[in-house]
Amino acid sequence: MTRTRLHPAAVPVVAVLALAAAGAAVPGRAAEAVPRASVQPDSTSIHLRGVDLDTSAPPQGLAARARAAVDGTAPVPGRQLRLVQYAGPIQPRWYAALEARARVVSYVPDHAYLVWVTQADAEALAAEAADGDGAVVWSGPLDPAYRLAPELRDPPDDTSGTVDITLQVVDNPAGAAAVASLEASATVLGEPYDLAGLTTVSVRVPAADVEGLAALAPVVDVEPVAAPEPLDEVQGQLLAGDAVVRVGGRTRPSGPGYLAWLDRLGFPHDPSAYPQVVVVDDGLDNGSVSTGVDDLYLQGRRTNASRVASNVNCTRDSQADGLAGHGTINVGIVGGYNDGTGAANVDANGFHYGLGVSPWGRVGSLKVFRNNGDFDLTVCGGTVSAMVRRAYLAGAGLTSNSWGSAVNGAYDAQARAYDVLTRDASSAVAGNQEMLHVFAAGNAGADAGTISSPASAKNVLTVGATENVRDQDTLDGCGEVNGDSDSDIADFSSRGPTADLRVKPDLVAAGTHVQGPASQVSGYVGDGVCGAASGDQRYYPAGQTRYTWSSGTSHSTPAIAGAASLVQSWYGRVLAPGATASPAMLKALLLSTPRYLDGTGAGGSLPSSAQGYGVPDLGELFDPTTARFATDQQTLLTASGQTWTRDLAVTDPTEPVRVTLAWTDAPGSTVGSAYVNDLDLEVLAGGQTYRGNVFSGATSVTGGSADPRNNVESVFLPPGTTGPVTLRVRGTNIAGDGVPGNATPLDQDFALTAGNVGVPQVVTPVDTPSPVTTQPSLSVAGAKVREGDRGTRRLAFTVSLSAPSSSPVTFAWRTRNGTARAPSDYRAGRGTVTVPAGTTSVRLVVRVRGDRRPERDERFRVVVSGVSGAVLQGSGTATGRIRDDD
Repeated sequence: MTRTRLHPAAVPVVAVLALAAAGAAVPGRAAEAVPRASVQPDSTSIHLRGVDLDTSAPPQGLAARARAAVDGTAPVPGRQLRLVQYAGPIQPRWYAALEARARVVSYVPDHAYLVWVTQADAEALAAEAADGDGAVVWSGPLDPAYRLAPELRDPPDDTSGTVDITLQVVDNPAGAAAVASLEASATVLGEPYDLAGLTTVSVRVPAADVEGLAALAPVVDVEPVAAPEPLDEVQGQLLAGDAVVRVGGRTRPSGPGYLAWLDRLGFPHDPSAYPQVVVVDDGLDNGSVSTGVDDLYLQGRRTNASRVASNVNCTRDSQADGLAGHGTINVGIVGGYNDGTGAANVDANGFHYGLGVSPWGRVGSLKVFRNNGDFDLTVCGGTVSAMVRRAYLAGAGLTSNSWGSAVNGAYDAQARAYDVLTRDASSAVAGNQEMLHVFAAGNAGADAGTISSPASAKNVLTVGATENVRDQDTLDGCGEVNGDSDSDIADFSSRGPTADLRVKPDLVAAGTHVQGPASQVSGYVGDGVCGAASGDQRYYPAGQTRYTWSSGTSHSTPAIAGAASLVQSWYGRVLAPGATASPAMLKALLLSTPRYLDGTGAGGSLPSSAQGYGVPDLGELFDPTTARFATDQQTLLTASGQTWTRDLAVTDPTEPVRVTLAWTDAPGSTVGSAYVNDLDLEVLAGGQTYRGNVFSGATSVTGGSADPRNNVESVFLPPGTTGPVTLRVRGTNIAGDGVPGNATPLDQDFALTAGNVGVPQVVTPVDTPSPVTTQPSLSVAGAKVREGDRGTRRLAFTVSLSAPSSSPVTFAWRTRNGTARAPSDYRAGRGTVTVPAGTTSVRLVVRVRGDRRPERDERFRVVVSGVSGAVLQGSGTATGRIRDDD
């Protein structure tokens, strides 16, 4: 994402398809939202896009308006989309029962699913919710208002024009009929595509028709089309970390020497030792693998082999060339090599121009922006999924993406697609072809909530920008003058959080005044880079034609992609010989040794909406004297409540302990908050428990709450930490298919790395996965008793464990008034109870007072909390019923 000089992009071929066929039914009223059941759930909210649906109250706001729109409509005996909420973290048996009667479309937090059901099954779900004794606590239709993106909920005053929208429909016959009808009646802007149960398409329709489309039965999502835009050694030394010094309060590299640093660490000069980083952009130089850019050949000599492994053209341009120069500079930032001398190769401080982060690595280019600036995937199937598949077939190990759509942090169809494509880049090949996609956060800063898409996706690595340290107060062609401190966040760098309050960006890197190769192709115009502010603006510095410079998150992003190339090579040679790191492991490693930024626009507690976790410190990560533990997707959690643990020990008390957990989550819902499987990191050290992402500044602190939203969690402990360290991963809520293609519909694997723990040498735990420990679940059952005329009677509540525990289980309990009040109707109680090891149940006794007054049956509750040694099922609340006998 270069900051300016951007051609307006054409309408993208990406989209969300969800239209219904002509005559498709509006969901009827026969199975509308039912009152909340007597079982009290962990949450009474379903987090939909732009609004929280309170399932404990009658419909209000959007829901009320939506229901009014269909009020009086006769019940329709067809299939419909419906929300079903459960009492707590999803249990496999609940999911199996739901799947037996409905098509599960997506999980929606908290503890709910969007399903496609018949009218009869919708009524059965409503009845189960009303019954009050089952796992289903609420069920209601997905009102059309919730299917519309917030920008589309208030129709314009003038609806006579047209609007470009992306639709998602359920991938089934009803959805296919909807798409066919749409193709016959509207202008289709891109090829429809199926991905993870939904069909996605973009169309141009009359503005007056948008609300009606949202009311069609198989339509899940309607959102506006957002057009994608394209968003030296100094940069490398800043990432190297150990070369960084503070001068006058500013962070800058101490001097050149990046190539020598890589050599000292043993990085090979053989390109085959690195993954191919494919830069998805506006083309590369002359469009061939034999480019005119010297820096892209081995050792920077055109007499040697080219390190460009692929050059693919997805557009209708005749060549894969890059006349604007955006893609060319970014390929150079990933992997340029320059060890030359003299003013043509180094600046006044001795730093090489054009020296990329992975200077011996393989690179590639995939052209998705035409030379006129239009976004175009025609030759690669017309969709992002087909485009990523093409990158995979070209040999991509990961992609670098300096483009995106301005969506203010929304999780849209593009973001969802990349969450799927991280786990499996090519559905045409058996198994999961995992691939990390690195995305620019965007250049819409410095306001909060300005992350672009697909950077808003969970599973991608999202990159913001700091200032570079080059030519402070020199104006570039984009108007940027700042370049004196890597501890300052660039003013243009988009900030988080996402619309559903997840943390983005993940990391930051230098993004102002970034030097790199200029296209050498005839016809190069340079309007995709900043270049000089005057003279021949295609190049910088003046007096040469090999290099240019630019500013934007477009140019911090390929730096992190280059860093990921180094990490993948190091992982397979050093940390886990012969293995390939998963996208989650690459993410965890890059985020596990950050340098905290405290300059302008930075600071705050990690992870922050400006710096994420900070700038990767590769020097700390690659330090051969630091012991490191890593486990990469060796454990599969298949039920809420399962845990993984590993006991280790601090190896050097003078160094920090850093632990990072990451997982490739199941794709989320575009009509609700995107997070699905909730894993929680805990680190036990020094008699204290530290939870993931609970920080004060750059250091973890005790207390706080588990993070329910983010699929990256870290615990960073300061120097001085000593003794045993226990790492624990809790499967708090396993609600989706995190690992598709196996026999388990609910599952999640994870990657975890910890520095300065274990034994004082590299640990390779690939062949020694830790076991999954499942704690028993604890539940409390309701009870009833006749009141009697006098004295008191015992009302016993049974607290049960699903299986005997090998260690004692403790919990706290208390009574809570309902229609029965203490002390007049019963004696209030509270306390702490221990269930001995090997025991499966205990009773809680409450004394009920008798009287002779004729009255209705009365109710109060017992609430169980603070459970240790077991997993609390549901809300831990049970009802005591006092039956009147007068």
